[in-house]
Amino acid sequence: MNPLSYLNGNLMKNMKRVITTIAASALLSGTVLAADIDVTQNITTDTTWTSDNVYHLSGFITVVDATLNIEAGTVIKSAAGTGTDATALIISRNATINAIGFPSAPIIFTAEADPMDGSWGPEQGNAWGGLIILGNAPLNSDRNKEPWAEGATIEDTVEGIPEFLPAASRVFGGTDPADSSGVLSYVSIRFGGSALAQDAEINGLTLGGVGSGTQIDHIEVFGNSDDSIEFFGGTVDLKYAVSAYGGDDGFDYDQGWEGRGQFWVYIGGPIANDAHAPDNGGEHDGETSTNPSRNIGCGTVYNATYVGNGEKGHALRIRDNAYAVYKNSIFTGWPEGIRIEPDSGLRIPGNGETEKLIDISNNIWDFGVADLFDGDEDDTLGAGGANLDDDESFLADAGLNNTVEAAGLTGISRTADGGFDPRPTSSSPALTNTLADLPDGDTWFTPVSYQGAFSASDNWMAGWTYLSEAGYLPASASEAGGTGDVVNISARTNVATGESVIPGFTVLGTKTVLIRAVGPKLADFGVASPMANPTMTLFKTNFQTGGSDEIATVDNWDSGGAESAAKIIAAAEFAGLPPFLATDDFQGNALPTDDTTSTAALVTLTEGVYTIVVSDEDGGAGEVLVDVTVID
Repeated sequence: MNPLSYLNGNLMKNMKRVITTIAASALLSGTVLAADIDVTQNITTDTTWTSDNVYHLSGFITVVDATLNIEAGTVIKSAAGTGTDATALIISRNATINAIGFPSAPIIFTAEADPMDGSWGPEQGNAWGGLIILGNAPLNSDRNKEPWAEGATIEDTVEGIPEFLPAASRVFGGTDPADSSGVLSYVSIRFGGSALAQDAEINGLTLGGVGSGTQIDHIEVFGNSDDSIEFFGGTVDLKYAVSAYGGDDGFDYDQGWEGRGQFWVYIGGPIANDAHAPDNGGEHDGETSTNPSRNIGCGTVYNATYVGNGEKGHALRIRDNAYAVYKNSIFTGWPEGIRIEPDSGLRIPGNGETEKLIDISNNIWDFGVADLFDGDEDDTLGAGGANLDDDESFLADAGLNNTVEAAGLTGISRTADGGFDPRPTSSSPALTNTLADLPDGDTWFTPVSYQGAFSASDNWMAGWTYLSEAGYLPASASEAGGTGDVVNISARTNVATGESVIPGFTVLGTKTVLIRAVGPKLADFGVASPMANPTMTLFKTNFQTGGSDEIATVDNWDSGGAESAAKIIAAAEFAGLPPFLATDDFQGNALPTDDTTSTAALVTLTEGVYTIVVSDEDGGAGEVLVDVTVID
């Protein structure tokens, strides 16, 4: 094949991605058959699991000093078992997992027996173990509360993991808060929670000492017998997370977790499985030692929506000297609101401590006023077991902007009848209530204009979650983002010295797109003078002002860090685009250029008209390919 013919022809035809259609046609014709791959040994070299196979795990599989890459759309099925016969995937310290799915092609971890037809319900939990990630970020203690020397590195082992397994499979914690364990994105973890020992089950997603260099977003845990997601220390952040029908707590942190969360969703069912009923939306533990210098742990959470089962548990339970920060959130469907135990009662403002105080503000509490606190636990609400009924009013302080009112959500059905739609209706106070400001200077949080995890129009759970697949969400939810395509895709052009090229495109609906300005890599396709160092700035037309709003300026495609680069690589592979790195293309042609100066961005864009300004960072001339590819 002529390289330039490929570049100018087939590449542009791929701009409107037809991967789903191609895959469907191939399956119908019988030409694509997934292979069954048994995984029974630890992974000690860099490995890629591809979407044309189904991977069957048996036993405790640990990734040791290696990287496990998992392609979008890959299914991993794990054998049942308890105790030493349980099955779990463990990413050890100094190992990495890059599991990057997309809304139309999530990565699925499930039980071997799952028929994969949406027929299983929450009662099928305990059918395998779970996903365990271990890192080198700090902890404040170990489970045994050993008297660690001041300044010593604190480590711990995963509860219930058999001691005959090597340390790599069990030990977590360290001294690097920025440690990276890789990327998880659009991952659904289903029907896990095998019992390892008495009162020790595997969480759906266990994060032990995982650092802030790890990127985790769009995670669902469905029908797990124990906690859905639990942090044991560490600093990892979590955005767009779903806990559905778990057998214990939804979001649990212990041992000094100091991360950030946004867009967290919890839904509780009447019975999660035979062994357990759901407990708390958030259970937050601090530190029980008497060392005052030790971090007690606290996550900062914005835009949570916690829907209880109406029968059991608390929206929030805070204990072990922990404090908690929840802002711009919605709590509904719970028999009681908050249970604050004596050691954490000191952190109620004005109740003894002067720093690291409980900060729960600008939230909607869809409760009766009498149920905002656990009426059976009033005498353990605050310090020393003293009755602090008068101090319960701190949530009602006018300056905190908490409201007790109907949340006005579209639907909170807990059964698979298409009625779970936690988006606010047009009359919901979540769209008009006063919002807490985001932390100053913190760009990780996404600015939004509503309380809770959803806008009125976008159900971001649609399409990739089991909730969507099994009919818990309304059928129309998948259409909430619009069905349009990107148009006006630009191609290759020559840019003179000191000049720019300014292509434009239109987005109809909401789309995730990969935008690239490709320079040096064009040499692999016979271009004699490619642009050496492309940079690009994305603008959106503002029809109210008649001008344009700058969205972002992007330089080298890998300048956002390893996690961002991994997502860009995965998106290009998913769309069938030539890679930036030196490799062979999918047709066997050599692509030797190792391009580190071209630029790319994977972004979700709302409906509108956009322009991209592309030029050489050093003002040079050369040919550049600007492409905009719909990923989802």
